[in-house]
Amino acid sequence: MVHIKSMNRHIYSFCTFTGLLLFCLTARADDMWNTVYHDEDVTIELRRDYVTYGSDGMPQVQFRWTFAAPRALKLTPGVSYKSRVETTAFDLAARRYRTITLTLYDSSGKEIHFDGLVPSHGYDEIKPDSLMEGIFPRAKELIESKHRK
Repeated sequence: MVHIKSMNRHIYSFCTFTGLLLFCLTARADDMWNTVYHDEDVTIELRRDYVTYGSDGMPQVQFRWTFAAPRALKLTPGVSYKSRVETTAFDLAARRYRTITLTLYDSSGKEIHFDGLVPSHGYDEIKPDSLMEGIFPRAKELIESKHRK
């Protein structure tokens, strides 16, 4: 009888620890992203711990786009994606950007493999009143906060 009570105590402790661990890991994954734009169609988040530099010395950050409804993948009929994570390089002084990598995910979070037109061939200017103009200050702030010393 003592053995069963001891075993139940260990199982309870293990289940409690596992539940707390899963809760913390889930919370940690969501803590990696800060919302920088939201409307009824899309939420755009900036990964708060990611700043790297390309071979050209330009800083790169990651954005996660999550759409309200799945979007069709134009080059692959019958396939849709619900979110995407893109690595974007910025030329802060010239207010330009370009996409470096793009990863698409379906509604269940599974990565979709595709042959897309990434990376961008050149930099695009950040145009007034554009979506990028709205999220650029947050990316710039992150880059400057993590700037190489």
